[in-house]
Amino acid sequence: MEASGSEPEEERKSLGAEIAQQRQMKMMLEISIKELQKTAIEMEKRLGQVEEEGCEWRTRYETQRELNERLRLQLEEMRTKVKEGRDTLRERMNVMQGYNQQSKESLKQLLWKKEEERQSLQETLVDYEWRIAQEAKAYHKVINEKREVLNQLGETLDISTRQKKVKPATGPHDLERFKRKGRPSQEVDHEPTDSGGTWLPQLPAGALPRRAHGVTTQQQHRQQTTSEAQQGPTRRRPHGDQLPKLGKFQSPVIL
Repeated sequence: MEASGSEPEEERKSLGAEIAQQRQMKMMLEISIKELQKTAIEMEKRLGQVEEEGCEWRTRYETQRELNERLRLQLEEMRTKVKEGRDTLRERMNVMQGYNQQSKESLKQLLWKKEEERQSLQETLVDYEWRIAQEAKAYHKVINEKREVLNQLGETLDISTRQKKVKPATGPHDLERFKRKGRPSQEVDHEPTDSGGTWLPQLPAGALPRRAHGVTTQQQHRQQTTSEAQQGPTRRRPHGDQLPKLGKFQSPVIL
């Protein structure tokens, strides 16, 4: 009986020990999880910093490469200039040696020839300067003439515009208004008038007066005969006092 009672006690103790061990392992796992989370956060931060530093270093690298390329081009250009300078120096030395080998008379002739070329170039330069001055004068003269022509055209246009505005009217209303005012102040001898002394405008050739309201054909014929007899030789009016010409369908009404 004692052996059977001790077995459950041992099992209970072993289970309790296992439970305690499991709790301890759980706590250790939770602590490990927290530490791993902190480590992951720190690694993410470091990764972001590395990326930023990588961009900066990439920019520096590209800038340095561009600078190296420019320096390489400048170095090649300087080498080319040095080579050209050496070739030019050699040519000059050869020319100087050639001059040293020549005699004094040949050098004098060469100097005289160069002097003639210099004077010819100087005369050509003076000639070109004189031509440029003449061309400039002609250009300014043409510009001034152009301005004068434009001014004259503007004045002509203004005058023509004014004349159009002052042009006498030839409409039937203006003629009626002129008849109401009476005869002009500057009278002309032998102008046609009717029996009452009212001045009648001269009709164009072939135009017949229209029949007025209330006037018979005999009265019109008598008035026309009287006006033709009284007209006689007439002298032309001045241009300022000339009456406007009547159109084909603008015959006046004889009152």
